[in-house]
Amino acid sequence: MLTKDDLSAIRVIVQNEVQKETKPINKRLKKIEKDLSVTITFFDDEHLHLVKRVDRIENHVGLSPLPR
Repeated sequence: MLTKDDLSAIRVIVQNEVQKETKPINKRLKKIEKDLSVTITFFDDEHLHLVKRVDRIENHVGLSPLPR
């Protein structure tokens, strides 16, 4: 029968193995999160720029803005 010390040792070994196996996955996830953040920021900036351009065109032509 396993003692508490045996179970603690097994727990430490399993935790170390799981951490070692998931390290590359965590690294890839962080890169994906960073890439996604950059992409969202880019499209948000582009959207704001286009909204400003459309507003200027509507004002110049004398059109009433469409409801958003």
